[in-house]
Amino acid sequence: MEKIKKYYREIIIAMLAVLALGLLLGLIIPPISKAVSRTSIYGTYDQYKQTKKENFDLQNEKLADTLVEGEERLVFFGDSITEIAPVNDMYPYKSATPDRVFNRGISGDTAICMRDRLTNVTTLQPSIVIILIGINDISYNATIEEINGYLSEIIDGLQADATANNYEMDIYVQSVLPAYEKGTAPFRKYNLNEDTIKLNALYDTMCAEQKVEFIYTYDRFTDDKGNLKEEYTYDGLHPNINGYVVMREALEELIFSKRI
Repeated sequence: MEKIKKYYREIIIAMLAVLALGLLLGLIIPPISKAVSRTSIYGTYDQYKQTKKENFDLQNEKLADTLVEGEERLVFFGDSITEIAPVNDMYPYKSATPDRVFNRGISGDTAICMRDRLTNVTTLQPSIVIILIGINDISYNATIEEINGYLSEIIDGLQADATANNYEMDIYVQSVLPAYEKGTAPFRKYNLNEDTIKLNALYDTMCAEQKVEFIYTYDRFTDDKGNLKEEYTYDGLHPNINGYVVMREALEELIFSKRI
């Protein structure tokens, strides 16, 4: 009987040791993986993003001879939510022809990457730039202060180019959209909406200081629990056509109707 008790004690001790080791690894590995993820992915260009960036500059170069001084040009600048938006069909701006509405979104982009590809926008010398960025930064664990700082640098760069080249540019920053975390999108972080709300508040303050307009559309997309409405998304993160209709209606009300 004593041998049996000793045997069970040894099993229990071994199980506790395994549990303790698991807890220790749980405390150590996440910060390490987080650091590796930030240094190896955040703010960098993979082949897809680099190719898109270069192609945008080539497209702009070919367009240079067709651009007419004083004409209205509209640029959407952002990540995949911008890239997959059917902007030419949905936003034929009233005083601009559809072929003067440009999509400069790149899937997976972050604010720091956009800061480093301003020529995708500035060589078009647009009348209007609508910026939507931040959700990827949050999911890569960038702090909201970092993201807000990068967006401020983007705005500084755009404004500096307009001043240096003597053209007028109106910049609008759209609030980052909510997410629905039970969707199929591969979220890297599970308190996206909490951080998004805080980031939008920082954006609002910074835009006022930079004298650009902050376009708050967040609440138009949320359900009663504060998540992105399921009927507005196909994966929990990106809008579907219903979501883009809501976005278009919001921008029509908050931007375009005021410019007639």
